[in-house]
Amino acid sequence: MTVLMLCRALQPGPDERIVAEARAFRRTLPGAAPLQACVSLDGTQACIYAWADARLANRPEWSSLARLATLCEWNGASAREPAPYHYVVATDIEPAKEIEFNSWYHTEHMPGLAAVRGTVHCARFRSLESRPRYRAVYDLTAPEVLESDAWLAIRNTSWAGRIRPHFVNTTRTLFRTVLDERSEVALAA
Repeated sequence: MTVLMLCRALQPGPDERIVAEARAFRRTLPGAAPLQACVSLDGTQACIYAWADARLANRPEWSSLARLATLCEWNGASAREPAPYHYVVATDIEPAKEIEFNSWYHTEHMPGLAAVRGTVHCARFRSLESRPRYRAVYDLTAPEVLESDAWLAIRNTSWAGRIRPHFVNTTRTLFRTVLDERSEVALAA
C-alpha cells in the first residue's frame, strides 16, 4: 500500500487549522481516503498522511507531497488503546549496509518495539522519491513509552549498536496526533 504524506513547517496556532487542512487535502482525492494529521510537540512541524492512490501524487500544487511505499506494519502490544502520540524516525542508510539495515528492522527492531506496552501500531515506509528514504512510525499511548525499560532494551541490542552508526540524515520527531481516521476517531475537530 502507498501512503501520501504532506509534511511542512508550521506557525503556532490551533490544531483545528491542521485538521481543516487535512480535510481540504482529502477533498482533492477521489474516494474517502482515511487521514492521520499530527503536530510536532514543539509546534513547528505538521504531517498529514492519506491512504490513497499514489498516482495522485503527481499534481504540481502538492510541492511538499511525498509518496511512501509501505514495507511492513505491526499491531502493537496496546493495539486497542487510543494513540494520541506519533513518533517518527526518518533516515537514510549507507548503501553498503542497506540489506542488513532492512533485515534488522524487519527481524528484530520493529517487532521488538511493537511488543512494548504502549505501542499501538508501527509501520515502515520507503519514500519513492524524496529523502530521507526510510521512515519508521510508531503510534503510542504516551511519550513516556520512548523512555520505558522495554523500549530502551530493544533500541540498545548488539545488532542495533552495529547498524545505527551507519544511519545518515536521521531525524527523530515526536508528534501529537490531532486527527486519526484510520479507526474513525477524531482527536480534535
